[in-house]
Amino acid sequence: MHETPLLRLADICIDDHDIDLAVSYLERVTRLRRLRNDDKGALKLYRKIVTIAPYRDDILAMLMRAQANGRFDE
Repeated sequence: MHETPLLRLADICIDDHDIDLAVSYLERVTRLRRLRNDDKGALKLYRKIVTIAPYRDDILAMLMRAQANGRFDE
């Protein structure tokens, strides 16, 4: 699966103010990055998710745990 089209779709959804759909695309890409052990790339996208969807307490809590532990929970 290619990330670029999913990221572009997320950007289009953000432009259209369809935040939930944008977040779903971004979450898919973060999963792909984590599967490739690209934690830096995943963190970048998780931060973007929290920026556009601050109500996503689950993502915010995961980011806080990752920052405290220096890694993602398995």
